[in-house]
Amino acid sequence: MKKNRILSLALACLFILQLGAAAGATTIAPVFRFFSVNLDPNFDETPAQTMTYISETGTLPETCAYNRNGFAFAGWSDTADGEVQYDPGAEIDASYDGQTFYAVWCPLCFRSEESFTIRNSSSYFDVNGEDNYYMEQDDYAMMEKNLFKVFLPSPVPESILAAVLATYPTWSWQGSCYGIAATAALQSKGVIDVTGTQNVENTCDLEPTKDLISYINYYQSQAATSFLCEHKAFVKGSPNYSQQLRELYETVSAGNLVLFTFYRGNAFVTVGHTVLFTGAYKNAEGDIVFVAYDSNYGSDYYYEYYSSRFTMKKDFSEIRYGDTEIGALNWVDDFSQFSSFDINGQGKVVTWYQSFFRHFASLFRSLAGIFQAFSVK
Repeated sequence: MKKNRILSLALACLFILQLGAAAGATTIAPVFRFFSVNLDPNFDETPAQTMTYISETGTLPETCAYNRNGFAFAGWSDTADGEVQYDPGAEIDASYDGQTFYAVWCPLCFRSEESFTIRNSSSYFDVNGEDNYYMEQDDYAMMEKNLFKVFLPSPVPESILAAVLATYPTWSWQGSCYGIAATAALQSKGVIDVTGTQNVENTCDLEPTKDLISYINYYQSQAATSFLCEHKAFVKGSPNYSQQLRELYETVSAGNLVLFTFYRGNAFVTVGHTVLFTGAYKNAEGDIVFVAYDSNYGSDYYYEYYSSRFTMKKDFSEIRYGDTEIGALNWVDDFSQFSSFDINGQGKVVTWYQSFFRHFASLFRSLAGIFQAFSVK
């Protein structure tokens, strides 16, 4: 009986469908919308790829399918020689069907092989199993010998700074970002020859031997002294801050390598970090993006991912590193300053009056920027 009821129900459904067809009813079939675009890598006649979206909307790739040596991927453009019109991951729809998007590349002044494979980690700086800095007596002697060249005409280091640096070899781990960035930059600029200590061709080939760690520690210890010679902006929102950001963009976009130190706050009461700016471009909104070698993520740069990027507002009012809002900062693009405290002790002597006027002028500019910030408020 149950089977007969099921059969009757099936025949009834079939009869209803036939009546609908006879009455001119139409059946609705599922519709699949799709569109395709071409993605041109835009270098060395590399062939374009076709991407198909099985929907009415989609996003452009976050990266190009190919790496380009010496260049970082910046975004996409409608023309082969255009600037970024579409940021990586930009949304597109079916109206772009058949369109070709050209990759836009940012030239870099610091090659991937010039970076370190070691990174800013205490695991590379251990002594007897303890994560501490270490500095040989000869290294410290070089530091003292060169320190007075910047401050005094006599072989007596500037007292306050010397007192701080005298404790340096006993500090617990504070970071090596400045030392790694400075050493890599000085090698790239030809100021030092750290690769010669291991007879290798590129910085990336260096092993974390005692000599290499000595170099990095030495230049890490110079963060305090070099800061006095660098461009500075203490208070976000001040005219000096905006001016420093403008000059920073101008020098990086001109192809210059920049040692960039930044802090979260407006004063140096928070932990700072140092990276190398290696290239700059403008995104689709017109804001400025800096490509950076960050020793916290050194392998990303070495493998040409170039994941560390800073974004500056196009009106030069603000600069950010991801979600980090940058407050105080200092930077330098003239690495000749390091010749006054060369690790080999062969640096150029800076006379006391040159040093005095240089530091006085720098201090005056900084104070003027602070006063301007308060006057604006």
